[in-house]
Amino acid sequence: MSWTACSYKWLIVSIEFFHMYIVMKFLLVQVDCMTASGLPDLSLS
Repeated sequence: MSWTACSYKWLIVSIEFFHMYIVMKFLLVQVDCMTASGLPDLSLS
């Protein structure tokens, strides 16, 4: 395996992790908006 192929794989892996992080943050914002709009907030019990 050449060095360029290895670094290219690391680039893809880091992009995938960054994308998962973005999606998780988006889902957390969605949950915050739902709890703020009327559902009982379980985190402030």
